[in-house]
Amino acid sequence: MKVTSVQPEMKDRSKPESREYILSLVDGCPQSDLILLPEIWPCGFFCFDRYRAESESIDGPIVAAFRQKAVERKCTY
Repeated sequence: MKVTSVQPEMKDRSKPESREYILSLVDGCPQSDLILLPEIWPCGFFCFDRYRAESESIDGPIVAAFRQKAVERKCTY
């Protein structure tokens, strides 16, 4: 099993900007069976006031984007 761990630069970005940034990092990963991302990357670690407002359901845009990316890359996120 090949595993890749992604550690993005922690920078204040909007949620859509963060999603596109992380997807671009994933696109640059070597072929892997599993790609790991840090928790709370969509809004950033120090953005405590945004956590509740930016949360989304399991069918939300972030999970949908990564579900599609996993199919494209034939791996698990």
